[in-house]
Amino acid sequence: MRTLRIAFTGGGSGGHVFPLIAVGDAVSRLLTERGVPFSFYYFGPHDKFSEECKTRGYRMRHIFGSKLRRYASFQTAIDIPLFF
Repeated sequence: MRTLRIAFTGGGSGGHVFPLIAVGDAVSRLLTERGVPFSFYYFGPHDKFSEECKTRGYRMRHIFGSKLRRYASFQTAIDIPLFF
């Protein structure tokens, strides 16, 4: 049987990461009960919240994130290359 690969993405705050973990825990229980081999991947920034995914065995793929601001800010000039 092939391994089911499931990807999660989010980050920047616990409000983004902890719901992913809750869903991952529920999916993990269901797949384990049914004997389906699986692996989880997390795509997101390297921060303190992503470490929680790592402790649960998610394979990590760190990516740079950017923010599209709707107001004038110096940070927008820095984030434009990251956006693409």
